[in-house]
Amino acid sequence: MRLSSNEGPQRLTNTKTGQQFIIYSAARSDNRNYCLGQLELTVSDPLDAASWTKDTRGCVFEQNPEEEEEYGVGHASFTTIPDGREVWIVYHGMRDYLQGWSARTIRAQRFTWNEDGTPQFPRPRIGPFQVPSGQQGAASVGSVSVSSASSTAIAAVTGSTLWHEGPWADSFSPEWETT
Repeated sequence: MRLSSNEGPQRLTNTKTGQQFIIYSAARSDNRNYCLGQLELTVSDPLDAASWTKDTRGCVFEQNPEEEEEYGVGHASFTTIPDGREVWIVYHGMRDYLQGWSARTIRAQRFTWNEDGTPQFPRPRIGPFQVPSGQQGAASVGSVSVSSASSTAIAAVTGSTLWHEGPWADSFSPEWETT
């Protein structure tokens, strides 16, 4: 059963087609059903609710129970790699859905675009993944664990480093576990 909570809307733009999306978290962030939903701006006035079309297939990014530690994925941000060739989703997921918020980690994965211009999100995985195109340094990017499970992390991928910013940044431990 999914609980009816929608939160954390993030704008996502397909720079090749100009399509505009709102990607939002659905369900509760402390359970395995946390996922992402999608709205697309289909008429030119973003202030008119009728201009937005909801993707009714269900979640556009959701748990992957076939992979260990891939539950409750949501609260995403998006970034384009500096060379412009890749787009990445940065999100949090749970290692163990029975542990709620204390099991969350921050993850990053590359995504692509479907032929119709909508985002094609991958199935959530831990990695390791190749670093973003055009980047020097480490050979892979995985998940990052932070000690403050009650804080929401807004993250971006810059090369092979994940970073955080915001008024709560000082509450994170400087010792991050990367996997």
